[in-house]
Parts: sequence; structure tokens; C-alpha cells
Amino acid sequence: MSENEQKFRATLSQLNVYEQQAQVLEERMMLLNQMLEEMRRAVVALDEVKKMELGHEVLVSLGAGAFLKVKVAEKEKVIFQIGAGVVAEKNIDDVKAKLDERREEIQREMQATAQQLDATVRRARELNRQLQELAAKISEEKGLK
Repeated sequence: MSENEQKFRATLSQLNVYEQQAQVLEERMMLLNQMLEEMRRAVVALDEVKKMELGHEVLVSLGAGAFLKVKVAEKEKVIFQIGAGVVAEKNIDDVKAKLDERREEIQREMQATAQQLDATVRRARELNRQLQELAAKISEEKGLK
């Protein structure tokens, strides 16, 4: 095996690693986007709850397309997960402020992930260019051109 063929294989292996990294980063971006959308919907729902009258009937999602009809018994406080499976009763405005903090954290993480993805894609393109050059050299060596 020639030196160019060895370089080709090594570069191809590197390219595969970068492509896998890009896929992981793209999946991370999708997850972060989903989290942002969930937070947006929660803030909208909290705003709606504040406007409701006590005893107002609403549908609460149980997941998987199942809903439960409930009457609003409390509209000033909600149960909020504060971390590691721990929940606390909080004022709606406090919960919205916490969600806003989390949204900002996620947006920072999205920005960092986007930068990583951009760098990964740029490196993969460079490796692809190198592969094309090596393939041309190998073809010349073997007299295929």
C-alpha cells in the first residue's frame, strides 16, 4: 500500500469521526430547540392560567394524547420542578422568571453547540477536499488517469 493510500485511509477515518460528531451536534441542537419550545409553551400556559377564574375547566395533558378535565383550584401558584426530581410550590411570576433564566442558558448552549457544529463541518469539508486530492494522486500512481 502506497503512502498516499495510507493517508487516504487515515483521512477517511478522520472524516467519518467528524461526520459522526456533526450528527451528534445536530441532534443536540434539535433537542435544545425542543426544550426552548416547551418552555415557550409553558410560559404561554402560565399566562393563560393567571387570566382564568377559579373553577374554570381546562384540559391537562397526561402525555401520549391523553387528557384530563380539571377545574382550576389555584391560579397564583404552580408546582415547579427545581431540579433532580425535586418540586416546589412557586408563584407564577417566579416560575416564569426561572423559565426565562433556563431559556437564556439553553440559548447560550445552543450558540456554543452551533459554533462547534460549524467548526466540525468546516473540518469535514477540508478533509473531504484532502480525500479528493489523495484520490487523484492514487489514480495517477496506478495509471488510471
